[in-house]
Amino acid sequence: MPAAIESATTLDSHGGAPGGSAALDEAVRAQVERALLEAGGNKKRAAEILGISRSGLYNYLDRFKLR
Repeated sequence: MPAAIESATTLDSHGGAPGGSAALDEAVRAQVERALLEAGGNKKRAAEILGISRSGLYNYLDRFKLR
C-alpha cells in the first residue's frame, strides 16, 4: 500500500487526517486519482492497486467528493 494511503488510514471524527493535515489529505487524494486513472476508471481495480477494499475506496471517493 502506498505510504500516503497507509498513514492516512486513521481518520478524525470529521473524516480528515488526524491533526487536519491538508498536505496529507492532498497526497491521499492524488494517490486515489492516480489509481483510478491507471485502472481506467475501474473502481475494483483501483482499490486493488491501492491495496484497500472497494468500500474503502468509496469512502475516499465520498470524502474527496470524487463521485
